[in-house]
Amino acid sequence: MTQRWRLAARWRNTRAVLVDAWPAVVFVLGVLGAGAIGWLFRQNPSTAIAVAGVILQWLGLAVVASGMVKLRQRFKHPGPGWFRRLWSALQRPRDVTIHVGAGVMSASGLGTVTAFGTVRNATIEQRLDAVEATVKQLRTDLNEKTQALKTSVDAVKQGVQREAEDRAEAIRDVLRQLREVSAGGLRLQGIGLGWLFVGVLFTSLPNELAAFLKTLL
Repeated sequence: MTQRWRLAARWRNTRAVLVDAWPAVVFVLGVLGAGAIGWLFRQNPSTAIAVAGVILQWLGLAVVASGMVKLRQRFKHPGPGWFRRLWSALQRPRDVTIHVGAGVMSASGLGTVTAFGTVRNATIEQRLDAVEATVKQLRTDLNEKTQALKTSVDAVKQGVQREAEDRAEAIRDVLRQLREVSAGGLRLQGIGLGWLFVGVLFTSLPNELAAFLKTLL
């Protein structure tokens, strides 16, 4: 049982390493694919090697171009291409027609003011009633202003909390994009660089490589 568990643990560790080695697998498959296309011209070995080199160069350039486009899209800056912007600059400017009209704006308002005062020759009961009405009105105004102030403070707190959450999410998004660019994108560009290197080697020395392969075969 212990031996089986050890074998399972080793397989899990090995599988994780093999899965992480996908760039090497893709690189080898690209070289084999280009070699298969070049094999169609096997009557002339140097031509076959040169064709395989051209295919690898195209693959490398395509990978690098795709990485650049994805990088611009990831940072939300795709933008128009240089040729498209040049074509737009060479176009004739459009005629712009502006219509200006007249408008009338009016505003009106209406307000009322209620005041509590004293009555000449008022009795004590009337004066007490006036004082109670004034105090009641003051309490009502105070409660309304307190409630309005509380509502404003709660709205400010919610706005600050939402802004803090938005900023934290934006920071996490930037960190995630930087991690993807530094870790994920470089592997794909490394594959393209390897294909370009092998392709340049094949196209630069096709005769020498053909002679070397003849000595091996």
